[in-house]
Amino acid sequence: MTVTAGSSAHALQLEKVLKLALENAATEVRLGVGGPPRLLIDGQWRPLGKNTLTDDDVVAYMTAVMPAGGQPSGFTFRNAAGTFAAALLEQSGSRVLRIQPAADAPAPAAAAPAAADGPLELDVAAHDSPEETAEAGSADVYAMPTAAVGTV
Repeated sequence: MTVTAGSSAHALQLEKVLKLALENAATEVRLGVGGPPRLLIDGQWRPLGKNTLTDDDVVAYMTAVMPAGGQPSGFTFRNAAGTFAAALLEQSGSRVLRIQPAADAPAPAAAAPAAADGPLELDVAAHDSPEETAEAGSADVYAMPTAAVGTV
């Protein structure tokens, strides 16, 4: 797979989402069209921020982590956050990227999961072009707020 500026940015951003998922003992991450990324924590779906994803976003996240020769219907990938199993699904006419920690991945030395009403501290960047992402610098684009604002 050729890594472009856009897919590289998506890979870095997804790594942050996956680290947050592991820190909160999430069993699944879903990146779906029309909503923010969601974590499955203690049987409840928790949104990460308010920025909604487009179909292009979902495909870009998948492309950024799918190994060469991988099949969108099911593949395994590894990044700094760990090893994960992923699949691109079709739900209600929209694409959804489902990501779960791989079955053979060691359990994280997790901090206590976030309370159901507690804030999760990540929002995916609004739809920046690769040029805007490069101009802003990775520290600004992927900075995580110190506290979430609003209701989760």
